[in-house]
Amino acid sequence: MASIHRLILSLLLTGAFTLDAAGGIWTHLTGKRALLAGSHQEFEVTQTSVTAKAQQASTRQITLDLAGERWREKTTSGSGVYVRIVDGQDSLYFEDGGEEYVRTKRKTKDGPALPAVYRANDAG
Repeated sequence: MASIHRLILSLLLTGAFTLDAAGGIWTHLTGKRALLAGSHQEFEVTQTSVTAKAQQASTRQITLDLAGERWREKTTSGSGVYVRIVDGQDSLYFEDGGEEYVRTKRKTKDGPALPAVYRANDAG
């Protein structure tokens, strides 16, 4: 994750991209990722919720294996280990070692399925 931040920072500092072209940076990096035969990424996500009465924090590790439109996302947290597999069309979600799964068919209007860490509004 830090290497992506350094890459974006270096692109901004060298003038290759401007801050108002954040969407362009995202498109550029998405295009580069699509050209890879496959990649492996690991993230640690910490979320903190603050209310008037309490504060709560949670941490989870996310491991991604990507190959074109196909990817596998493994999320490890205190509540268990969950896996999402996407083949470009459908999505399977299950608890690691479990016997049940949920299959979701993607609707064309929804756009491409993205791993949680790439969805800006929903990192969970």
